[in-house]
Amino acid sequence: MEEARLTFGEHLEELRSRVIKALLAVVVTFFFCIFFLGKYIVSFAGAPLVHALEARREMAEAREVSLDFDGLQRELKGLLDAETYDSLLDRLTDARRDRISLDDFSAQIADDDTVTQRSREAVALGVARLRARKLSSLELLAEVEAMETVPVPLTEILRKLVQASKPPPFIVTSPTEQFVTYMKICLVGAIFISSPFIIYQIWKFVASGLYPHERRYVRLFGPVSALLFIAGSCFFYFLVSRYGLVFLFKVGPWELIDPRMKIAEYITFFLAMSLVMGGMFQLPLVIIFLAKAGIVEPDEVARQRRVAYLASIILAAFLTPPDVITQIFLAFPMIILFEIGLYAARRWTRPAPAT
Repeated sequence: MEEARLTFGEHLEELRSRVIKALLAVVVTFFFCIFFLGKYIVSFAGAPLVHALEARREMAEAREVSLDFDGLQRELKGLLDAETYDSLLDRLTDARRDRISLDDFSAQIADDDTVTQRSREAVALGVARLRARKLSSLELLAEVEAMETVPVPLTEILRKLVQASKPPPFIVTSPTEQFVTYMKICLVGAIFISSPFIIYQIWKFVASGLYPHERRYVRLFGPVSALLFIAGSCFFYFLVSRYGLVFLFKVGPWELIDPRMKIAEYITFFLAMSLVMGGMFQLPLVIIFLAKAGIVEPDEVARQRRVAYLASIILAAFLTPPDVITQIFLAFPMIILFEIGLYAARRWTRPAPAT
């Protein structure tokens, strides 16, 4: 039975109805995000940066251990004669290499009967002087938690104070930046959450103008395209952003730099790279479509593999920030996706065997 064809005016009326429904869904979800989900969306987007800052903080703590031993070495040099001091140098070097804390090193020396009493006293005094000059909030918390006489509620309060003392990962440099960025985040979150309903409205409008075989292709490739987009965004979120930021924070004189970022710039970077990675993962479908439409031949594309690899590297350099690691993270999966798309195009366009 042939379906009834809509007039031009009826198409416009249906388009208006679909657009209004999609916009209403976005508006309702937008306000829901503002009041209920916005904080969680910001935390989700900022998790890679927090992970990179934690890794950076661990590197800083390892560096502090080395600096602490430098300080202890200077203290011992002023407290001991040259011969006694030289006898402790090897122990100091081993402890620094093994990243043993000053307290553990002092305890080892105190329990070692082969070390002279003078050396044990000098090490204990040197450690005490260093700790008196510098006692971080984390060290204070560790000491309080080790005390059995301190009530648990007091320890919990102190732990919250220490966590609150950590600088937040984001900063703002204008009065409106925080508000505008928060609205942008909520809007993107609203579009993402309501995207199934929006896609359904688009499909209902477009389906009336498609032939049955065209509808079958859309039903097949539509969900695959959505899954590939989500896979690309997840690839950026769980791999590229986390390990890429950790690497970038290691380069240069990082001990002299505070890496807190402007929230607007970070969110723009996060959203742009999520879209780029999601779009990049559509490459297999693009190759299949071009091959199925007869625009390109899979065998001819395979012969130009080197050109495709070079184009992937150039495109990655154009789409990513100016650092080699992020470009590699983008170029390598593009090459893999190209090979997957080429293999699928060959299978899809292979002629049926003669009977």
